Amino acid sequence: MSETNNNDILKELIGLGESSSKKSYYPKLQEKIEELEEERRKFWEIFEYSPIGIIQMDFNHSIIMLNQSFIKILNIDLDADVIELYKNDFWSLFESKEIENSFFETLQKNGEVKDFETVIVLKLDKNLEKRVEILINSKLSEARKECFELYIQDITQTKKLKNQLLQSQKLESIGTLSAGIAHDFNNILSVIRGNIDFAGGVKNDNNELVSIINEIDVATQKAQDIVAQLLSFSRKNSVEKTAIYINSIIKESIKLLRASIPKNIDIVQDLDLNEEAILANPTQIHQIIINLVTNASHAMEKKGGKITIKTQIVYFSSLDSKKYIDLKEGCYLKLSIIDTGHGIPPSIKDKIFDPYFTTKEVGKGTGMGLSVVLGIVKNHLGAIDLYTEEGKGSEFKIYFPLIKERPKEYIKKNNSIIGGNEKILLVDDEESLLKIEKKILQKLGYTVFDFSNPINALEYFKQHVLKIDLVISDLTMPKMSGEELSVEISKLSETPIIICTGFSNQTDSSNIKNIKKYIEKPLTIEVLAFSIRDILSKYAK
Repeated sequence: MSETNNNDILKELIGLGESSSKKSYYPKLQEKIEELEEERRKFWEIFEYSPIGIIQMDFNHSIIMLNQSFIKILNIDLDADVIELYKNDFWSLFESKEIENSFFETLQKNGEVKDFETVIVLKLDKNLEKRVEILINSKLSEARKECFELYIQDITQTKKLKNQLLQSQKLESIGTLSAGIAHDFNNILSVIRGNIDFAGGVKNDNNELVSIINEIDVATQKAQDIVAQLLSFSRKNSVEKTAIYINSIIKESIKLLRASIPKNIDIVQDLDLNEEAILANPTQIHQIIINLVTNASHAMEKKGGKITIKTQIVYFSSLDSKKYIDLKEGCYLKLSIIDTGHGIPPSIKDKIFDPYFTTKEVGKGTGMGLSVVLGIVKNHLGAIDLYTEEGKGSEFKIYFPLIKERPKEYIKKNNSIIGGNEKILLVDDEESLLKIEKKILQKLGYTVFDFSNPINALEYFKQHVLKIDLVISDLTMPKMSGEELSVEISKLSETPIIICTGFSNQTDSSNIKNIKKYIEKPLTIEVLAFSIRDILSKYAK
């Protein structure tokens, strides 16, 4: 093609042909330049403000261009010398040479890399490093084959949330499992507890036998605590709280723990005599003490030491409460559990409250104790703090808000148990539990009509509705649940009903007027006797 022809074509393309005037050329060129400038501006806006880090690099590892998000992800100082250092040493940010090799092998083989997940180590200063988990997508540059682009996302927080979700799913599976087994397990404990209570009321001069019964009682209490700890994972509804003094619970817990803690460990109680009440669930406070003291003893079981349990009243000002985001200004009960053990290494200090994180050997526990403690404290609107020093020990500090309400008097054992002469319909599908419950009720003076089949119990009630003063029924039974039985009884009379449950997070008596109380298993003679008298005194025929 001749030069003349080339010029004609060029003129025609830019609008300077014979059919076009010179006047029309410059506006069109200016318009095209403005369009290109607008496209360039849009590109740079997208490039600079994209939440994804973008970098173009050649195969000599020299950075051609990079955006602000990439700089933020890598935490690069905007100083030019520092950026230059990262340019020349980009792949040193990665944990190993294998990461770089794997990346380039995939890139050169496929022309692109998709969802390449890895970790980079950022050296923020001489003594501090930060690990950033990243997701890389990359491809060879279409315009320049000697270059490639990296698209990097910081997924550190996403991974953390994902791990939290996985932990939550694990806890949910524990909840499902524990809810499934708790009913049966608490039935077994109720049989043991019932027989202990029954045997305890029989006079016996055999000191060895009395000692054996007491050991069974302690073991049963420990088993009950284990079930309560498992169920704390699975409860969706809030547990019942009441005004309590914590000192008495501490003393009871220490009595229970003393037998299982090595003799070379001293337990010292430094309890504030000016005791104030907190709103709490006694069983869960008991769990906190058991877990923390047990953990402390494990830290000292080889060399021995001292565990101090301390209570005191403290005041948080508005400035103090900023340290604990869960606390408001006001007065708090501070519970401290201090040990002289080996302390907790800084590398794991932030992980100890995570479920399933444990440093315990097999047979030393589940590793879920501290996550249980944290959950209970938060459920009680409190806060927990840890001070630890390697080789010197640890101190767990727990804060509970004080209340003005005074605790009700605790039910005293044995000598305050009151019975009666009313007639009770007793329903439970567990034959062994039904048998011991009947014995206890008869011992208290009641006339008992017992049934293991709720349908048969309902038929009996229909025929003798006027002579039944109270119905005590298990919640979970085949053929007819305790609540279904209660609905049918409600159609016939206003006879009050007590429901006994090994575990359920679906108990709702709001629509069943006859249900006056739920009692959790394992049952004790004190709780059973008190509940019966309480209900009958309010709803007697």
